[in-house]
Amino acid sequence: MRGILPIAIRASRILGVDSDLRAGWKDLLENLVPLKDWRHCPVTAFDHYTLESKDARRHEFARRVVYPKGFPDDEKLAPLSWAAVVSAICGREDIIEKAIPNQLRGERLKRFSPRFDEINGVGVLRNRMDLREGVNCVNAQRLGIAAHSLQLALCQSVPPGPAGDPVIRLFEAWPRQWDATFRLLCRGGFLVSSAMRDGGVGFVEVESQAGGTCRLRNPWPGRKPALYRDGGKVGVLEGGLLEIETRCGQVFRLVPE
Repeated sequence: MRGILPIAIRASRILGVDSDLRAGWKDLLENLVPLKDWRHCPVTAFDHYTLESKDARRHEFARRVVYPKGFPDDEKLAPLSWAAVVSAICGREDIIEKAIPNQLRGERLKRFSPRFDEINGVGVLRNRMDLREGVNCVNAQRLGIAAHSLQLALCQSVPPGPAGDPVIRLFEAWPRQWDATFRLLCRGGFLVSSAMRDGGVGFVEVESQAGGTCRLRNPWPGRKPALYRDGGKVGVLEGGLLEIETRCGQVFRLVPE
């Protein structure tokens, strides 16, 4: 209810329908029984918690929600564990560094398939898929979860809460010792490209596929990024939150000044 009511209210305004219901929805939302504490917050649902959240208590909770003492060296993630997804949402690069390789290796698969060694000799097939549910059910679910985690670690597009305006954040949960290059689609139709080398972000390029305002957290804290658009330098931006107006099909590029 905390997630769907704000979305219904915003969708109603955008579509110009159900105006007579908005006041009731708003009243219901404002009078829901408070959560006892943030341990009951669904981190992965409806943008209930994001790195853009304004409530400091939520960020404190996020540091404790999964592996507060770090990822144990002897941990073996279940194939369908969402620990890496939650860690990425919470900006825990220290967990991502160990959790994603752990999930890809599938070290805990023997628990689900006792005959795995007899069938395959190893925990994972040569193509990285597995037989978690038996020889007639080749599985890729843990790979999908790992891919989900990777994308969130590289690039997030998240609002401060349900139905809010999304903000693009780069490499928020990415281990600084991992070099990476990506091109990923974000909310609002913004196709974002960037790269990290030796722990530093070299550039950000955004293609606006639908126009509108692109909101981006400055990936160079304390520095002013230069904005290039339509073949030339437009100016220098300031602040932690960069808001750039775009038109459909336009490409702009940011580099540290």
